[in-house]
Amino acid sequence: MKKNVFLTLTGIETIVVGLYLAFERHVFQDDPHDKFVHVSQRMGDINWAVILITIGVMATVIGMTKFNRWHAQSIMMIILSGLWCAYFVVFLIQDIHFPMIIQLKTIMTGFVFIQILVEARFGGGGQ
Repeated sequence: MKKNVFLTLTGIETIVVGLYLAFERHVFQDDPHDKFVHVSQRMGDINWAVILITIGVMATVIGMTKFNRWHAQSIMMIILSGLWCAYFVVFLIQDIHFPMIIQLKTIMTGFVFIQILVEARFGGGGQ
């Protein structure tokens, strides 16, 4: 019986990013004069780290157990794609707003988001 390996690995990846944000508190910079940057820097708070860890654990469990009641795998792919897209946009806005080059974390977050989209469209769901 094959499990959904992609969903399991993406869940683990999400857990790791959540743990990173939980321990590293200064990932996002703040600019009180730019409202979007000021609001988006809140995605580095402990609350968002807990959300990432929780969703990552759920995705890992769903992927490992091949649980698909109520279309759980599809719903988890939608949640993961929205979450990773949001973090990609926030990382990109941070890199554009503050004078620096596009950082590796932005590029890697974009790749994870693209992987989720490709898996959602062309993947077999681990079957």
